[in-house]
Amino acid sequence: MKLGAERFIHKSSAPEKLLAAVHAVLEEAERGTRRSIPETPMGEEESLRLYSERLAERLQLKIDQAEKELQARCDAELQLLESEKLFRSLVENVDDMVYAGTADGIFTYVSPNWKGYLGIEPDAIIGQSFRVFAPYLHPDDAENCWEIAPAVLERGESYLSQEYRVRYADGTWRWHVSNASALRDESGNITGLVGIARDITQRKQYELRLRESEERFRGLFEHSGTGLCQISLDFHVVHANKAYIDMLGYNAQELIGMHLKDFVHPEVLQENLKLQERMRRGEIEHYRIEKRFIHKDGHTVYGLLDSNLIRDEEGDPLYFLSSVVDISDRKELEEQLLQAQKLESVGRLAGGIAHDYNNMLGVILGSAELALNSVAPEHPAHSKLEQIRSAARRSADITRQLLAFARKQTIAPKVIDLNASLEEMLKMLRRLIGEEIDLAWLPGAHLYPVEIDPVQLDQLLANLCVNAGDAISGSGKIIIETANAEFDSTYCAQNQGFKPGQYAMLSVSDNGCGMDKQTQANIYEPFFTTKETGKGTGLGLATVYGIVKQNRGFINFYTKLGHGTTFRIYLPRYIEEVTVTPSTQQSPALPCGRGEQILVVEDEPSMLELTSMMLDELGYQTLRAVSPAAALELVKNNPQLDLLITDVVMPEMNGRELAKQLQEQYPQFQNLQTLYMSGYTADVIAHHGVLEKGLNFIQKPFTLQGLAEKVREVMVRNNG
Repeated sequence: MKLGAERFIHKSSAPEKLLAAVHAVLEEAERGTRRSIPETPMGEEESLRLYSERLAERLQLKIDQAEKELQARCDAELQLLESEKLFRSLVENVDDMVYAGTADGIFTYVSPNWKGYLGIEPDAIIGQSFRVFAPYLHPDDAENCWEIAPAVLERGESYLSQEYRVRYADGTWRWHVSNASALRDESGNITGLVGIARDITQRKQYELRLRESEERFRGLFEHSGTGLCQISLDFHVVHANKAYIDMLGYNAQELIGMHLKDFVHPEVLQENLKLQERMRRGEIEHYRIEKRFIHKDGHTVYGLLDSNLIRDEEGDPLYFLSSVVDISDRKELEEQLLQAQKLESVGRLAGGIAHDYNNMLGVILGSAELALNSVAPEHPAHSKLEQIRSAARRSADITRQLLAFARKQTIAPKVIDLNASLEEMLKMLRRLIGEEIDLAWLPGAHLYPVEIDPVQLDQLLANLCVNAGDAISGSGKIIIETANAEFDSTYCAQNQGFKPGQYAMLSVSDNGCGMDKQTQANIYEPFFTTKETGKGTGLGLATVYGIVKQNRGFINFYTKLGHGTTFRIYLPRYIEEVTVTPSTQQSPALPCGRGEQILVVEDEPSMLELTSMMLDELGYQTLRAVSPAAALELVKNNPQLDLLITDVVMPEMNGRELAKQLQEQYPQFQNLQTLYMSGYTADVIAHHGVLEKGLNFIQKPFTLQGLAEKVREVMVRNNG
């Protein structure tokens, strides 16, 4: 039977039975192989021989087939052994910890390195439940770790990259990441799992350092005082820090995604885009330019831009990284410097012509006044002389305004009660602005005293009220208000132009047309005016600005187009204990002399002649000298003098030195009062010491009335 026989008979059977059996086998064989046997009569021996041969052939086939199957099975077992040997070699020589288990959670294999890492023998783990690993898991990670087996064994999921901490044999906690998948039989049923755990502690440390580095960078990025912005290659904002966002006035949600054209000034946008395109082409590595941005509220922001193109490892462009320093304050300071330079230029121009120009104006004005006094009002020449005097006064006013703007106007400051001085001006101001405009006066209580030239205060308030009146079309209202104000260093640090201290505040408000941005930008420019040609010199607010600065104060304004404007002037509080000089209205009467003798020293002959004539007209006796040397020689024969009137700047010596020599050389002139006069600017006169307190000064050109009042004031002080 082992040889593959399908039938058998017992030995010693009868030949008939044997032949019958053989014939049956042969017939069956013939049917099985579908061979046709010739129906040729054969004997029993021949049939038996043929049967034996065929049987041997089939037997050999069976043997060959069995040998092949046996060889294939041996080869397969050998390959399996080699594969297992290779697998074991790999598993036992890698740093990763390998494990396998049954479907019911029993370890069937762990790699030998478990002992080196965890300090436990693999044999102590194999055959144990997965829970035997519990003491080695960090308490905070255990719950997540126990999710691996159910996910693989119950749901057949491949569990990837589960991270957890494991306690090593040396007591340290190390980070592991584990991947596990299910083992299945030929029918697809889950029979267990296999997994691998890798030590990722070093990677976690790198990640931690990278995260800390990113946090430091983000902190620097977000809290940098410099505006930082990431711009995409198509010029949209990807990310921006707080300084950049605040600089433009948007919030982060509004700014992210905006195109450069939405907030870059159109006049510089194309230049900006061209430079960035050049960076993309590799023509330049970076660029730095001054750039104008448009703030959310519409005003221009100036920034110093540094732009760089960030590329990847292959050199392909990723994005633009820009840093912007807000230089708006610097630009404003530059504008102020430019304004100061303009002011200095105007001052030099005015100062350069002031002396000669004022001398000539003095001659014209004085001569016109003297002529008017000698001509009856009905005389045909009277009106022409009035026009000459009016033109001379207006020319003198323009020169005075230029000098005021340049802060070179010669002043005689006094400590005054601002409220009292302003109240005396109200009547004049109401006439100045017209009857259709209501003028309201709101004086503050206990107002600080200030030190200012009363003439400058008149100029200041008159210019502000005239401007306010011009801003009102038809009827309207102007409010003049005073109050005390005090600013600390914190407030001044946040408000440019303010200085800490106590101030008396003077404000002039109107409900007129207000000012647009262009007007605001040029408001203190000399000769800038919005009025029609011939209706304004453009020096009104320039004069106000110069006067305020000359008196160590500051000025600001608040305006809204269509709603009006408020100017606020802050003059420093005068803190010395002195008697406040009351403000008095000028008397219309012309103070005259009673024959007192006055020495007039002037190096300009025409001005010397005119001044002497004016004094003669006022009832004084005059001695005339065209130089200091001539004056010293003249007094030798005229020992009686009541007053010295002298120019400040002259050849040989100045007026101050002349007065000093007279007092030193002649004992009778020890108490001689001196009235100084000059057409030079304040800085030149101050150099000669004439603007010191207690000295008497009159600015050229002066009127007959002005000279009369000043001479009488000095005379009264001398007699008192």
